[in-house]
Formats: sequence, structure tokens, C-alpha cells
Amino acid sequence: MKKLITGLVGASVILACYWLGLFISDIFHLAVPGAVCGLMMLLILLFVLPSIKDSVAFAAQPLLSHMSLLFIPVVMGVGVYWTNITDNITSLAIAVVVTTCLVLGIQAKLTVWLMADDESETPSNIDEKCQ
Repeated sequence: MKKLITGLVGASVILACYWLGLFISDIFHLAVPGAVCGLMMLLILLFVLPSIKDSVAFAAQPLLSHMSLLFIPVVMGVGVYWTNITDNITSLAIAVVVTTCLVLGIQAKLTVWLMADDESETPSNIDEKCQ
């Protein structure tokens, strides 16, 4: 009975955050999808109420273990739009490579800056030490 209640509480929290994210994204006409808004709300909620962590983890485990099934619609969508993809393959490849390199570079600089040993070390000092 305890597992049932734990699962229901966790699933309720996940679904409430998802639906609230959809609602907020729709009401405020955000460029961010509602699912992402809901995910951010769930993250904030887990920081504010760490006691629900076990319930959410218990409810999310079956979804995470079968996550590959959730990608089937995406793969089918690629098949449907394959002619559009092949027509624009050069621009898509450039966009993927450039954005990946940009994000990795920003993440590396941010990590170096955040991992500085003390406040006297600036990112430029750390770069000099690494060379």
C-alpha cells in the first residue's frame, strides 16, 4: 500500500508540473515549450521540498527505464521529412556543428571559472596555468 501511495504522489507531482508548465507557456505565449517550463518547475520544487524526491523518483523510474520507446515518434518524423532534411543537409550540419562547438566552449569556460580554487584566480590566470 505504501508503494501505491508513493507512486501516486510522485506521478501527481510530475503531471501537475507538466500541466502547469503547459498552462503557463500557453497563457504567457512563451517561446519555451510547456514541457520545459514544467521540468523547470519540477526542479525548483525538488529543491524547495526535498522530501518528495523519493516519490518522484519512484514514479519516474518506469518512464526512464523505457525511455527508448518515447523516441519512436521522433524517428518516424525524421522519416516523414527525409526529403526536407536531405535538401537542407549542409545548413543543418553547419548549424549542429557550430552550436555544439559554441555550447561546449561556453560550458568549458564557465566550468573553469566556477572551479577556480580561490577568488584571486580569474579565468585568464587559469588559462595561463593550463598552458
